[in-house]
Amino acid sequence: EDIKFVRDAFNGDVFQGLGSALNIFFDETANIIEKAHVEIRLLFFCYVFCVVFIFYFLLFKETLSTALREVNHVRQFVARIPTFLFEAEFVRDDIVGFFVGEDQEENPEGDSGEDADPMAAWTTEDMGSPPRLGD
Repeated sequence: EDIKFVRDAFNGDVFQGLGSALNIFFDETANIIEKAHVEIRLLFFCYVFCVVFIFYFLLFKETLSTALREVNHVRQFVARIPTFLFEAEFVRDDIVGFFVGEDQEENPEGDSGEDADPMAAWTTEDMGSPPRLGD
């Protein structure tokens, strides 16, 4: 009878305790996996951001370097044009028209009509001496 009392008094406690322990274990496991997932997504975002930032930074730097190199080439080309031998009207009309373009020379975009031709005031005295090759 003593054993019957113990068995009836604690009927199902072992299974309830084991079920509670498993529920706690599964809840903690789910929390750990959720935190790990958030941290992995954050790490992946940081990685992608750094790769994209570095890629565009290098692309921007390379583009800027190429643009500056082309500017130097154009400056050297223009410096070699013997404009001091030509009349001012030829320089203003033909050479400037070559670099600016015919349609932009007549009516530049965004121009209000004032100083439509910045080369109009040029004279042969304003051009100065010819450029030296060593400069």
